[in-house]
Amino acid sequence: MDEVVRHAEAALRCHPAPAVRLSELLSLVRSRMCDRALTVALLRTVLEARPPAFRILDAGGGPWRAARPPRSGQGEERAAWVVVVPDPRDQHLP
Repeated sequence: MDEVVRHAEAALRCHPAPAVRLSELLSLVRSRMCDRALTVALLRTVLEARPPAFRILDAGGGPWRAARPPRSGQGEERAAWVVVVPDPRDQHLP
């Protein structure tokens, strides 16, 4: 899974946007790894296991979630966004 993390971090750091949809990040990681077995759910699990490096932004993940009718899990995964957390050691102070 370290390879997935490396490719996800590289893709996010090279991307012009500060956040990327989880489904788009999956496409970027798959293209770098040539691995079609990686799924949105697995990618999310791998990234959530590394909170110092990644944040999953999911507006549908709060306590209000129970008030919504259930949807398919994949649609909810696609609504999530991912950001890479900058390493404080890389930031230079003036």
